[in-house]
Amino acid sequence: MLRRAPYASVVTRPNPPLALSGVLLASALFASPAMAEVETATGRAVVLNPLSVVNTSDLDFGTLIAGTTAGSATLNPATGTRTTSGGTVAAGGAPQAATFVATGVVNRIYILALGTAPVLTNGSGGTMPVSVLMIDGPALRLFGAGGVATIRVGGILNVAPNQADGDYSGTFDLTVIYL
Repeated sequence: MLRRAPYASVVTRPNPPLALSGVLLASALFASPAMAEVETATGRAVVLNPLSVVNTSDLDFGTLIAGTTAGSATLNPATGTRTTSGGTVAAGGAPQAATFVATGVVNRIYILALGTAPVLTNGSGGTMPVSVLMIDGPALRLFGAGGVATIRVGGILNVAPNQADGDYSGTFDLTVIYL
């Protein structure tokens, strides 16, 4: 058999959302109005990847012996190999192509331009002209993966008959034009 409870109590409470809305309505009626204004600004930035070129090794024709007839020393920029001709004889040293490292944006085109070929001097009046400067590939290039390119420069050094001895040096420019 089912039994029922002898009594039931009912407690009534005010409806909280209704009571809360009344308080909010009263405060809205008696509060002073707030003022607000919104302005918009634009943030901007331009980032340029700088082109930089660094000389990491100098052009060195090595040690040469001048003969009684004119000759030359050629340094291949792609291989770094030195060859001699005429009265000039290779005599060791550490011949090497000049090496430059350039940085830029991946897949960006750049152009190489060599300045005037130098005349090497020994500091005591002796001179030897570099007749030709050569780069290790085409002048028009594309920055590859990583945006780093290695550029090598070689050349042809003219050695006069009975060239005065000494330590010869000179400078030349490599320009990298970033397109």
